[in-house]
Amino acid sequence: MLLTELNLKMLNLEARKFTDAIMGHLPLKSGQKVADIGAGGGAFTLPLARTVGAAGEVYAVDTDSLRLAYIARTARKAGLSNQIILVLGDTDDCLIPEDSVDLVFSRNSFHHLDNPSTYFSSVRRALKPGGAVAVIDHDGSRGWMPKHGHSTPPERIIRVLEETGFRFSERITEIPGQSFLIFIK
Repeated sequence: MLLTELNLKMLNLEARKFTDAIMGHLPLKSGQKVADIGAGGGAFTLPLARTVGAAGEVYAVDTDSLRLAYIARTARKAGLSNQIILVLGDTDDCLIPEDSVDLVFSRNSFHHLDNPSTYFSSVRRALKPGGAVAVIDHDGSRGWMPKHGHSTPPERIIRVLEETGFRFSERITEIPGQSFLIFIK
């Protein structure tokens, strides 16, 4: 557990380099409900919870119970545990109630999905009408990630989400080596 916690702290430190830039582009306001898909160590779960405030909620979805336990501890320390709902995820279903969230946020998890079309069909069900999906993933243009299968070309993400019924809305280019794409239900 200690090794997992150290690993998550390191990943969260890396993610914080771009937190402000990313959060500034998300169509998000106080009182909304958000799903953080592939929440990992909660690097964005906590900022999302702060943004939606006490009237909002964030579903932290991950397939690793140790990561969710880490998020629970850090949320408790930050006074945000009442706003964060932990969801032990599934690789084919986000397990979020139908028509319940305004935004689905997914960072560096698309490349882990065996069947992204099936998964994002469940995301579509979870989103309220007019809701948004923000997908960020390594684009394969730099670093060691592409060499180890940890990237997805942005064209593939766009194709999969459009085939699943989403409308491509915006491409944000501020994060080196990563695609940042917004879609609307």
